[in-house]
Amino acid sequence: MFDHFGDDSKLTGELMRGQTVRQPFIAEGSVLQYILIAFATYQRRNLSKLTIDVCKDNITLRTETISASTLEDNGYHKFNTNLSVEEGNEYEVRVYSENGTYGNSVTAKYGDPKHEGGERWIRIGSKRKRGELCFTLAYSEEGGAPGDVEEISTAISDRGTDKIDNETLRGNPVLSIIIPTAKRLDHLKVCLDSLRAHTSVEYEVIVISNTPDKEFPIQVQKLLLNQPNYIFVSFPKYAGYVATCNAGAAISKGEYICILNDDTIAGKKWVDQMIRILDTNKDVAQVGPCLTFFDKTFTHSCKETNNSYIEGWCFVVPRWVYEKHGLFDPCIDFAYCEDSDFSTMLQHNGYKIRRVNSSIRHLGTQTSKSGKMKGVTDGCEVTNKNYLREKWKGKI
Repeated sequence: MFDHFGDDSKLTGELMRGQTVRQPFIAEGSVLQYILIAFATYQRRNLSKLTIDVCKDNITLRTETISASTLEDNGYHKFNTNLSVEEGNEYEVRVYSENGTYGNSVTAKYGDPKHEGGERWIRIGSKRKRGELCFTLAYSEEGGAPGDVEEISTAISDRGTDKIDNETLRGNPVLSIIIPTAKRLDHLKVCLDSLRAHTSVEYEVIVISNTPDKEFPIQVQKLLLNQPNYIFVSFPKYAGYVATCNAGAAISKGEYICILNDDTIAGKKWVDQMIRILDTNKDVAQVGPCLTFFDKTFTHSCKETNNSYIEGWCFVVPRWVYEKHGLFDPCIDFAYCEDSDFSTMLQHNGYKIRRVNSSIRHLGTQTSKSGKMKGVTDGCEVTNKNYLREKWKGKI
């Protein structure tokens, strides 16, 4: 435990919509277990929303959205982070007001820190002030309990319950690309390099690590350094394709949302046609590429009608579809059949789905072929098929 609370605290003032409080800190352990942050409520019940991020080099490593109504006056909010950090490196805590208005917002507390070590500064909006956010950082040498994945998943999902304001550091991208990944850094690097080279619209990439391997998230963080439009989230255990894609969609900001496997390679203008069809055909709710493997073999024709479903390795949906219908059914266990269920749901609601020719290629089930998921997905396909038979019985 490392205490940053001061004796004579001050108030940042009401955190109005779009305002961010930033506090840098130096990691003093290998795992940041949780953060306690002091707030004041002006002794009233506020209904605004706050987002708390832990960042490094403008990459979001952990994120949580809370309702100001849950905070106690002069009380502390606990943010369970369970984040692997590099001791001695600088990180940053950010408190961002999503929709605060006058008379309906809380204030963060700051003051002179108790610990030694020179001057401390806090940035409140555009102003840099002497002092430090009143917070406590709790470290350990080992990671937290595996169950922390549920807390992280809930925190991320909560952020998607309402439309997220566009007035953040990430801007307003046309496309949000969500990439779940697990232990295949080589494929992820090739995928990201191809996206940088061949994505012609303004975009953000949300990479979600989905593995209990403690070293892999650190490797991914290094891969994403100095990339302001890249967001990183790490689950401390296998959470599954369904949970990670849903979590990524919940924090996305793009006008269009793309689900993309990490074992893909994008070519020139790979997504342009998919976006164009969605933009010009309001009855089309989902567009995917023809399934094209790296050896250039096609396993599906590109018929624009009568598609049964779009495979989950790559597809694009407009934001309005996500906000109205969500993404994958959370009752589906881990992975398998979530893509067919999603397309079925859209068509059941009267929408069309389309395939197009695209320059993106799929290496094909590389994570499962590697054996790294052995024992994790056992039985999921059978379980999910049985669930979907009951779900759609008599409806299709």
